Amino acid sequence: MDMAGMYTKPWLPTLQPWLETRRFKTWQRYSAIAPSGLANWQQKNLRNLLRHATTHSPYYEHVFQSISTNTFTREQLSTLPVTDRQTLQQSSLPVTVTGLPDYAYRYRSGTSGTTGEPLHFFCAPYGAGIPSIHDLYHTNKLWRPLLWEGRTMASIKQMRRMQNTHRIMPDAPNQILVPPHSQSEGPEKTVQMLFDFEPEIISFYASFVMEIAHYVADHIKTPITIPYILLNGERLHPEQREFIESVFSGTTISRYGLEECYWSIASETVGGNELIPYHESAIIEIIDDKNRPCRVGEEGRVIVTNLANYVHPFIRYETGDRAIVTTLEPTLRFTITGRSMSLRFPSGNLSNNTVNRIMTPLINQIERYQFQKTSDTELRILLVPLSHFESQITTMISDSIRQVLGTGVSVTIDKVSSIPRTERGKTTAFVDLSATTQPKRYEKNPMA
Repeated sequence: MDMAGMYTKPWLPTLQPWLETRRFKTWQRYSAIAPSGLANWQQKNLRNLLRHATTHSPYYEHVFQSISTNTFTREQLSTLPVTDRQTLQQSSLPVTVTGLPDYAYRYRSGTSGTTGEPLHFFCAPYGAGIPSIHDLYHTNKLWRPLLWEGRTMASIKQMRRMQNTHRIMPDAPNQILVPPHSQSEGPEKTVQMLFDFEPEIISFYASFVMEIAHYVADHIKTPITIPYILLNGERLHPEQREFIESVFSGTTISRYGLEECYWSIASETVGGNELIPYHESAIIEIIDDKNRPCRVGEEGRVIVTNLANYVHPFIRYETGDRAIVTTLEPTLRFTITGRSMSLRFPSGNLSNNTVNRIMTPLINQIERYQFQKTSDTELRILLVPLSHFESQITTMISDSIRQVLGTGVSVTIDKVSSIPRTERGKTTAFVDLSATTQPKRYEKNPMA
């Protein structure tokens, strides 16, 4: 289909009913494609994306002016410059493409702002892109692990499902959507919903499922069985996986997603612990600090090219996450190790990996935590303790932090009943209160 011709067809959104019946068959066809065919598929759609971006986006027209989009290969992708959120925010040239009909700009999105200034951008369902990619991607992304297990979409829609969402969406048959403000009110209401609705699938942030699991383990005598527990938005540690599965007698499935890519772009299989990319709609690279591809067993930065968004292209976009490559053949598989986050002090940096090493063994003692830098010489740690919290834990944490930052940083640990979540329901592990400018929070329609 001629991409340029699509822009002059205002009837494209009316194709939705047709796409509803067609896209699952399309997804089945491309999800089973051989690795060689998958490479051809990615190369074809990468060329389409680059051709479109260099023609309609002033930013990419400037950055990629020297490449030949007609002959560009999948192997040449690594030669393109890496972009990140700050680069796109600070660019004097617009990244969003120009000259599209109004319906192409109807969906506004943005990052949550948990790691800095939010990035706002457009996505375009059913328009200004490739319908087959976009629809097979967005329809099946959430339930992809169950489809891999052999279930049909029709059978999944018959299952009772409960999931979190920060968007305004209607409840579907057999489905309950839980907004972030309900999560901020504590686990009691959600646990009651679990009893009343008896879901077969739940989909929440990992920290919230841990909060629910601790509440059930401490206060509920009647067993709650949830066959499938889909987790997203936050890293799941092995100890957390084991605890959640023991409480709910179900299988946990972690997914990896980016708001920049309209959420899920990789998922574990049922019973697996490696993330498998959604190859038909995104190209994922794991590269080291010298921009070289990582080998099996090596840890590096996660770089994503989204093949589905033609309104605000993300090409070789650095996500801020780190991962270990577990398999390269026949296709990439990986595990997320955390975000590239840290609190910087004159005496040293407190990294996400260091905090995980200290706090992960304490998941049976602490429900949630937050590290707050209040000045260059002061660190405050908030802990939400569980009922069997041992008082010497605070001393152990303080001693571990001082080994990293030295004695020049004062460490204060406060036990609190709760820690506020973000507007989307996430937990923020690091907060820099010493910064002169605090990150802005997400707005519903930042570009309206």
